[in-house]
Amino acid sequence: MSPPPLPVVWHTYHPDHVGRCCWDQTIVEQLLEPFNPVTVEQIPTTGGAVIVVPGRDNAGTEPRFTADIAHLDWVVLIVTGDEEGLFHPAEVTHPRIRRWVQTPHTLGDGDMLLPLGPTPHTSDPSIVEAPAKNVDVFFAGQVTHQRRHDMVAAFTGFPGAELVATAGFSQGLDRGEYMARMRAAKVVPCPSGPCHVESFRIYEALESGAVPLVDSRTPDGAPGVGPAYDWVVGEWEHAPTMARLVLDTWPVSANRTQAHYQAAKMRLRAGMAAQLNTLRGSDDATPPVTVLIPTSPILAHPDPAMTVEAVTSVRTQLPGVPIVLMFDGVRPEQENRREAYEEYQRRVLWHTNRIGGVTPLRFDEYTHQAGMTRRALEEVTSPLVLYVEHDTFLDGVIPWDALGGCITDGAFDVIRLHHESEILEPHRYLMLDDTPTSAGVPVLRTRQWSQRPHLASAAYYRRLLTLWFRPGQRTMIEDVMHGVCQSEPWTENRVGIYAPPGDMKRSWHLDGRASEPKYGMDR
Repeated sequence: MSPPPLPVVWHTYHPDHVGRCCWDQTIVEQLLEPFNPVTVEQIPTTGGAVIVVPGRDNAGTEPRFTADIAHLDWVVLIVTGDEEGLFHPAEVTHPRIRRWVQTPHTLGDGDMLLPLGPTPHTSDPSIVEAPAKNVDVFFAGQVTHQRRHDMVAAFTGFPGAELVATAGFSQGLDRGEYMARMRAAKVVPCPSGPCHVESFRIYEALESGAVPLVDSRTPDGAPGVGPAYDWVVGEWEHAPTMARLVLDTWPVSANRTQAHYQAAKMRLRAGMAAQLNTLRGSDDATPPVTVLIPTSPILAHPDPAMTVEAVTSVRTQLPGVPIVLMFDGVRPEQENRREAYEEYQRRVLWHTNRIGGVTPLRFDEYTHQAGMTRRALEEVTSPLVLYVEHDTFLDGVIPWDALGGCITDGAFDVIRLHHESEILEPHRYLMLDDTPTSAGVPVLRTRQWSQRPHLASAAYYRRLLTLWFRPGQRTMIEDVMHGVCQSEPWTENRVGIYAPPGDMKRSWHLDGRASEPKYGMDR
């Protein structure tokens, strides 16, 4: 399920600089990683390529650039490192080109806006668990223009605020201490850079699970051009009131911000995939499968272990595939779990941001599987979905390409990954086959639906939710589909079970509900 190699050129015409060296290219590395990037040293002589260029170092080379890419079939141009806006990407022309521009000065600078992103030292793989948050407000950085002076004045004397003002870029705390204190912070004021509201601090805060308060304009009054943020400061004198609101609603405020951030990163990935598909005239950049994982309050929270195990097992089986993690709201019967559930979400979101490739969907009201899945399918562009509940995980060798082929070829709508080593005797009456069949892949046809892990056609999932579930119906999918599959002809819901020789168990159940009763569903 790997895409074809994607040629990437880290290009520069500057005689004393290299094309791949800058902090602001970290986000480019992250953006391209799912598309099987292969670095090439020079602009290729045939085909197409993604070309990354540090804009500031290459200002004035736009005509030369146009000439050097003229022979290519297609180009994705990514301009980085140009806070002053000296390079003019619109002047690099080609019949089939798409332009990504970092810290753009106008919306017309490119086809896609690329955030500045985190620095390469932001992440620490050794920090596995979500850090404790014991600093209310933290800022460390240069205070060299009026917007920053206004920020410092606003937060001086704010209870729980730690401010470290320096005279220049990267002249204060060493990186290790800086990031440790960032990870301990809940709120991080992010005044504008000298030429653009974007700063590394915004993304260092987001990667650290903090809530950034982002400036609305530059020192000379220019409005910000770039991604949307949850908390935008008009005048810094009002920022302490915003900070207090974040702190009073913690960790809900942080969870909302973190979910939006991770979803925004996935939108960037989807944008790149769409452009590559258009330029190459194929769907090679479309993921073959999207994983859907629902979660809701259980007795074990705030412990995230079950969900982390589910997500990790997916990543082990299917590296790089997109995951949609659905956080249900809290039922009235479980209102006493809300605090633990929100802390659980904070911890899970820390893990999902570390592994990447996750779109978190948070539901303010309890919605249940049917409603959440209907919404999650809006994020799905792949032909297949893999459904994995939060207290289950995958195990063993699974022939994903072969099973996916059985579905995309039309032989099956759903193939279950069984949670028992064999078909149990009480369930044999629901089986249509005594021995596995289907084009060399051992699959048993069945009328038994289970919400335990299963691979399915995304189109089929959309159809079943339309046919068998009312809009707004709050219920579990299995509660409806088990009866549908037993009463309808098998050809209407072509469900199978992967049944390799010997032990057919390919998924496990951790019993997240435990002793808690199953609450009523909307029939």
